[in-house]
Amino acid sequence: MLLNELKATGDAGHTRVVAPDYATAVRILQERFGSEWTVVHSRKVRRPGFFGWFGVSDVVVIVRNEKLDNIVPVGIFESPIQLPMVSTVSTSGSVIEVGAQHRLDNSNPDRCNNLIDQLESAKTQIASELQQMCATTVVDRKLEDWERNDLPSSDFESGSDQFHEECSEDVSVDFQDEVGDVDGVIDPHFLGAVSTLLESSGIPSHAHSKIISTVCAEAIYPDLPAMELEEIAYARVGACLLERMPQTIPILPGSSGAPRIVALVGPTGVGKTTTLAKLASHFHLVEKKRVGLVTLDSYRIGAIEQLRRFTEILGLPLKTVSNLEGVKVAIDGFSDCDLILVDTAGRSQRDVERLEEVKESLSSIDDVEVHLCLSLGAAPDAVLATAESFRLVGYDRVIFTKRDESYRKGFLWDLFGFSPVPISYVTCGQEVPEDIVEATPEGIKEMILEDR
Repeated sequence: MLLNELKATGDAGHTRVVAPDYATAVRILQERFGSEWTVVHSRKVRRPGFFGWFGVSDVVVIVRNEKLDNIVPVGIFESPIQLPMVSTVSTSGSVIEVGAQHRLDNSNPDRCNNLIDQLESAKTQIASELQQMCATTVVDRKLEDWERNDLPSSDFESGSDQFHEECSEDVSVDFQDEVGDVDGVIDPHFLGAVSTLLESSGIPSHAHSKIISTVCAEAIYPDLPAMELEEIAYARVGACLLERMPQTIPILPGSSGAPRIVALVGPTGVGKTTTLAKLASHFHLVEKKRVGLVTLDSYRIGAIEQLRRFTEILGLPLKTVSNLEGVKVAIDGFSDCDLILVDTAGRSQRDVERLEEVKESLSSIDDVEVHLCLSLGAAPDAVLATAESFRLVGYDRVIFTKRDESYRKGFLWDLFGFSPVPISYVTCGQEVPEDIVEATPEGIKEMILEDR
């Protein structure tokens, strides 16, 4: 990454930033100059690769730094100044070393003026090259010697036309996809607002480029207040999330004689039993449905006692099954219910043998709807690994648990792309039945963008 400062002769100061993407360029400029800069020119360029293939694209942004508008030449410094080494890269590929670190004071004015002359000369050269670069496009510009050297001499003459055509197509398509309306000026403050929102919500960095190119495709009115820019960024990033997000489908109870059977699966400690209790109380107390409960978790005595105590309070029937033969019998015994909720034993996503047991225990239940419980408080890698491992069991819905125990939830961007299974519910807290809500697209979007 290159950050080269220059000051065109007779004009305001300019800064050229070469970065992998626009988000990185904006972050550099904000760290360096704050908000006192304006985009003058931007484009996406492609560096040639091997035989014209595998080229790498960079973003070049030219900005005007307001602080440099009033710079005047200085002959003698009244106080010592630390002058760092300034390296400028010309379009011919050569590197010009303007000067090394010197401590300047008025005891050596000739040396100061000599270094200033070198610096001004380098800036003048860069300004001239900048004007030439802005006057032509990347593909119209004649290749320099250093660019020719990157291509094998035997293939350069025969492949120059093909290379020119490839560059022309790539630049026009990629640049249009990246910034949308080329005629409009991309507001750097808007890009900053988008980047800040993506970082604060925890959306993976590898997704930033795609999101930024989408939200910047539509032009932004200039000179909008910061709060309005943040609102626009929120709305456009939210639209990207909604487009990637799977459906949200809650549990739909059946009827007497044809009950809906729902089983909860997931790793140990994700809150399956508590979630089961919340669902049972909601459908029994709020929706006035007849609910029956079956637990296949005969390993954890504490979990069974917790569920038994809960069903006694609500007056709901509970059956405990310790073998495969008893599963179908227990389900058939609740044929007069509208909804049958099945609790399963927690199994590690790493234990394939135990996952096979869960799959086998559910195989004897006809038309069972399996909901995978994923804890938002777990590490993102663990959540993704769980979603992958439990494909062995098979699941139709996802329930997000422990929202209250987690912070940034942007990692769900990866989950939505990896496992587009509908989401049914989100739990937040230990209160039964209050701390469970039906999942909605807007609710998931707000959870990702607003939870910190």
